[in-house]
Amino acid sequence: MLPEDKVDAIIVHELCHIIHSNHNKEFYELVKKYIPNYDEINKWLKENSKVILI
Repeated sequence: MLPEDKVDAIIVHELCHIIHSNHNKEFYELVKKYIPNYDEINKWLKENSKVILI
């Protein structure tokens, strides 16, 4: 029910935890390797989290 790019970003985020267990610099570098606009998507997800969780 989310836009495909948001779903992809969530999946990549979780898969990157296989390599990096926390949210350190290396983690975000890996995420952004696959989702270059991750910051924009993450901002959208945070701004819309109340609607998403309903």
